[in-house]
Amino acid sequence: LYRYRLGDVVEVVGRRGTCPLIRFVGRADLVSDFYGEKLAERHVAGSLAAALAAEGLEPRFAVVSCERAGARRAYTLFVEDERAADEALERVAASLEALLLENFHYALCRRLGQLEPVRARRAVPGAAGAVLVTCAERGQRLGDVKPSVLYVRGDLGAAIAEGPHA
Repeated sequence: LYRYRLGDVVEVVGRRGTCPLIRFVGRADLVSDFYGEKLAERHVAGSLAAALAAEGLEPRFAVVSCERAGARRAYTLFVEDERAADEALERVAASLEALLLENFHYALCRRLGQLEPVRARRAVPGAAGAVLVTCAERGQRLGDVKPSVLYVRGDLGAAIAEGPHA
């Protein structure tokens, strides 16, 4: 693997004989930056995992995307989990916000009023497939789409959110 610079971050989770068993962690080069907030996929993934675990949620699908929020934008967590109560999703969003504020650049954008706090919305059933369709419609080859909890192009809600798009 060291011969190929794919930008993937992997973790060795065990061994089978002398062969390492690896798990895909994320992309090293995925950074969302609309106003200078510089949110890296690894930080968002770790923060989201902690926020979901605190509520005991294991959604079928979850993604964070920077969405229009009136005149401003807000990072929005889309969750496909029909068992999760609305209040639990709101707590996950608040927890994710607190963890993202550990990023100096994100915190500065929030203090300057460039971004609204993290929000949570329910994703439609089959949201992962809808993301693939959206990526293709936006010119990305399906073979180039890597699974990620951070959608860096933003404005994904119209394709995957339940109910009216805010």
